[in-house]
Amino acid sequence: MKTVTFAGDSRVDVKDVPTPDLRPGEVPVKVGASAICGSEMKCYRVPDSLSGNRGHKMVGEVVERRSDTGPAR
Repeated sequence: MKTVTFAGDSRVDVKDVPTPDLRPGEVPVKVGASAICGSEMKCYRVPDSLSGNRGHKMVGEVVERRSDTGPAR
């Protein structure tokens, strides 16, 4: 799978990474779009300022329904 991370200096890195093992209650989601908020702009612009959650505003499609996920919330 691919991941996008902030590299600082107004750059992002796109990398291939192994697909993580899912824990009970988790489902795989194919992300269609992701946004960043104002507090994350420093991570985008300034090298070595990476901290906190990034890319947490996203929409996507559940690609596999699992029996251990419980009811929809």
